[in-house]
Amino acid sequence: MSNIIQKLKQGSETRSVLIVDDDYDLAHSLRRVFGMFFGTCIVAHDGQEAIDIYKQHLENSQAFSLVVTDLELPKKGGLTFIKEVRQLSKTQDILIISAHDESDFMSEAIALDVKGYILKPVAMPKLFEHLEKILFQSSSLPQEESLTDQVTHWGTSEKLEQFLSENPPEDTILLRIKVNYLSNIYNLIGEEYADEYLKELALVLENLQLDKNTLFYRIGLDELAIILQNQSLQYAKTLARDMVSIARYFHISENGIIINSTLSVGIVQGNQHLLQYSKLALEKSNESGSGFVVSYTQEDYHKNLNITNGREVMKMIYKAIETDSIIPYVQPIIDKRSGKVEIYNSYVRIMQDEKIYSPETFLTIAQNAHQMSMITRSMVKNTFALTQNLEHKDAIVTIHLSNEDFYDESLLPYILFWSGKYNIDPSKVAFEISHIDLSKETQKGFLLLEELKKEGYKFILNNFGLSNYKLASLIEFHPDYIKIHPELLKHSSSYKYKIQTLSTIIDMIHLIGSRVIATHIATKEERELIDQLAVDYIQGYQVCAPYEVKKNDKR
Repeated sequence: MSNIIQKLKQGSETRSVLIVDDDYDLAHSLRRVFGMFFGTCIVAHDGQEAIDIYKQHLENSQAFSLVVTDLELPKKGGLTFIKEVRQLSKTQDILIISAHDESDFMSEAIALDVKGYILKPVAMPKLFEHLEKILFQSSSLPQEESLTDQVTHWGTSEKLEQFLSENPPEDTILLRIKVNYLSNIYNLIGEEYADEYLKELALVLENLQLDKNTLFYRIGLDELAIILQNQSLQYAKTLARDMVSIARYFHISENGIIINSTLSVGIVQGNQHLLQYSKLALEKSNESGSGFVVSYTQEDYHKNLNITNGREVMKMIYKAIETDSIIPYVQPIIDKRSGKVEIYNSYVRIMQDEKIYSPETFLTIAQNAHQMSMITRSMVKNTFALTQNLEHKDAIVTIHLSNEDFYDESLLPYILFWSGKYNIDPSKVAFEISHIDLSKETQKGFLLLEELKKEGYKFILNNFGLSNYKLASLIEFHPDYIKIHPELLKHSSSYKYKIQTLSTIIDMIHLIGSRVIATHIATKEERELIDQLAVDYIQGYQVCAPYEVKKNDKR
């Protein structure tokens, strides 16, 4: 350890670092550590302050040697800050230190060419290892090597973007592939094993009867991309299904540990907006009841062309808020035994020009622009209003809370005001959340949830079973309902093993004192599987599709 510290100190007086973290104690602790290796250490406590400092230093020709940032920041989120830095400098070295370990954060960070991603609490050996790599290796890499992923030996996201910027043919096909459980393999088993699995999987995919013009890229922690040229869309679909089928049974064994995963594939064709639309297709592939492969055609592009630009989407969001055009759609959740509707899941939709837009159209942009709180407020008011027209008056209605909402100190009074105006019984409202971590670092953000619990509101926890949740936090917070991650209900190479695994998860949820909801039940096979399990409630197209509630609606 002493050798690496001495190495990192070499040339320290000429280096500068910008540290961005809203935790004052941690930020200044990092400042003391980085002070050993950087002559200048500057600290910012929110994203807006950080970008202002960064711009000022660039204008004074004092570019930072390194930027170190958290992801969860006030005023401007960490990913938004990184994107703005990347617009100002394509070569700026950036290191993330964050409590977030979700694959979406990591994938987007890798796509932004972040040099390292360290989870809190920070392990000093890991930090020193990243610093050594950044300070002494990155600058000496040849250009072509820097555009090659070191695990798969495929091109990087930057290389893919270069290809797409060179006006490819109109019949270009992009397959965007997500290795679904790879982030869990990295987190739970380790980087060495995960890298080995991905390396072998990439080799298998690469050798699936592809012609010599096929191009391969790794564009995120758990995302790959393949470019097909002079091929039909039907060929791409067949290839994607073959990949999904092979990956389901492909595994490697490392020291007695069997590692495998599944694939989701989004397919797009054309020469414009391929990355954007492939992400949308990939998201839809996970929602589809028919499998893991979804394609988007040129006709699909034109249907949504008027809202592809982020600026236009923001205008749509602002207009919807101003004109009260954020519309809740509901989907019934039924009691498995009685068949009675017990809960109405409320989903956000935007109505504009007599068209209804689903969340994948606008939610990502709303999150990046920190507009989720305004959308949540509209959903609170409009969901409370529609309860008067629901057929099952005793059913619970749900409202989703984003992470941004946890820090909105004025949201609780807003909820209580509209609850009183519509004479809402708090026990008939469940707030749906997708993350729970009551550690010291995040406890402040959950004060809202604690206050809502005191008022008598219920809570639903999303995506249990594959997302990372701390058991101690679950027991302490005690959500009323827990939704099983839909991937657990859809795909497994062993039916018997699936039953055993799900039964164990359900038993654990019941021991916590929560009730179990099985979601996204879209096929008869999934319904038959649920019938063998001790779940309490069922939600999905096998029950009813989401719909808009009209006055005196009867369903």
